[in-house]
Formats: sequence, structure tokens, C-alpha cells
Amino acid sequence: MFQVNGEVILVIVITAVVLLVVFGALSWVFTTRPARASEAEQYIARLNDAAARQQQLDAQKAEKLRAATTARAAQAARRSPGRTGQSSSTGHPGATPGPGAMSNPDYEKVLQLVRDGHPVAAVRKIRHDTGIGLLEAKRYVDSLRGR
Repeated sequence: MFQVNGEVILVIVITAVVLLVVFGALSWVFTTRPARASEAEQYIARLNDAAARQQQLDAQKAEKLRAATTARAAQAARRSPGRTGQSSSTGHPGATPGPGAMSNPDYEKVLQLVRDGHPVAAVRKIRHDTGIGLLEAKRYVDSLRGR
């Protein structure tokens, strides 16, 4: 009935080998493939990465600000020899000495801001005009207010 010759056997063997190789390769791919993270896990991972990058940027900004503040304080200390608690050169009793604040051409403007009840604006004006620190400018404004 069926006659099997060499060509038919060869085709069957080659087909079987090819199928076994394909099946083996597919099973290897699907069993060794890492499990894919869910969308929520991927989202959380992206958020964590972004937070880490932002934290690095914040640390860099803080370091730059710290260096700039230190440099500004050193420069202000060089400009103001009267910061050691000695009496002020302006003659205002209780005034905290500061660099250039006493010789500020807008001293009357600062005094007017203090009299009008705008101490924050006065501190801002002093810091802008002289470059001194926030605490020193606040102390100076407080001395003008009579505290």
C-alpha cells in the first residue's frame, strides 16, 4: 500500500528536526524572558527616578547657594570693619552696624518704610542696597523700630 522511499523519510526527518528546533527555541525564549513589570510598577519606578534626579539638582543648588552666601559674607566682612559689636559710625543709638547701610543714599527711604510699618520692605531695601545678610538687615531694621 504505502511505499516508503528514502526521499519521504528524509523529508519527514528534516521536518521533525526543524519543528523540534523551533519548539525548543520558543520554549527557551518564553521561559528565560524576565517577567514584565506592571504599568503601576513602571510608573512608580519612573517617579522614583525623577525624585532622585530632583534631589540631586536640589543638593547642587543648595551647595551653590551655600558657596555664594559664604563668599558674600566674606566680602561683606571685608567691607565692614565695624561688625565686631563696636558702636555704629552713624550715631544712631542701638543701631547694628552693617556694610554700607549707614552710608546708604536711600537711608531716608528705609527710615520712612520703617515709620510706615513696612519692616519687610525696609529689610529688602537694605539687603538690595548693601548686600548684607538677612539677619543683619533685620536686626538693623529692628534697631530703627526701637526694639
